[in-house]
Amino acid sequence: MSGRPAREGKFPEWKAFQVIENPLSSTTELVSAVKTLTVHMESAVLERLATLLVARVRPELLSEILSAAMLGNPVVLYLKMKVLQTAGQPQAADVAAEIVSRSSIEDPIALLEAAQILMAGERYDLAAQALRSALYLKPAYVFFSRSEKLIRDVWNVRPPLLRKLKIAVLGSSTTTFLISVLRALCFRDGIDAEFYQ
Repeated sequence: MSGRPAREGKFPEWKAFQVIENPLSSTTELVSAVKTLTVHMESAVLERLATLLVARVRPELLSEILSAAMLGNPVVLYLKMKVLQTAGQPQAADVAAEIVSRSSIEDPIALLEAAQILMAGERYDLAAQALRSALYLKPAYVFFSRSEKLIRDVWNVRPPLLRKLKIAVLGSSTTTFLISVLRALCFRDGIDAEFYQ
């Protein structure tokens, strides 16, 4: 038995990663592999793809692979942001700003990563907009723990302006997570809340 996955649905992704890892792959093969891997928005797959592209593909080929024609796909735009971030390029903030302005990505984690890049690039208004967009998508609970520090940082620079509110939370030690969720939701809805435990 070879090392290929037994399930037929995974073979195209496996083959695409093999093409990218091969230093002798042509540009056409690389473009085809990127198209295969960007069919679905899966942060883990795109993270690995971005790392591989930066490590294995020459910079001049990267611009051809992530061409303007392919950037109509929001997943490829996210991939370009991850490639630029992995390569340490400051243009990652420009792509993150484009992701937020297009509002076409419906993955809260991708928007969180865009917000982190924008915050690092001191584009605070767009970082706040990205976080609010992510929170409107009703993310899973893991999002709240991953975004807690970023929400605090953005809150300090661009606090919500619609309303001020004082909230007292009484209970046991389990209220810690509840407060981070409440803080995030208040941020989303423009409420400048002050929490008391």
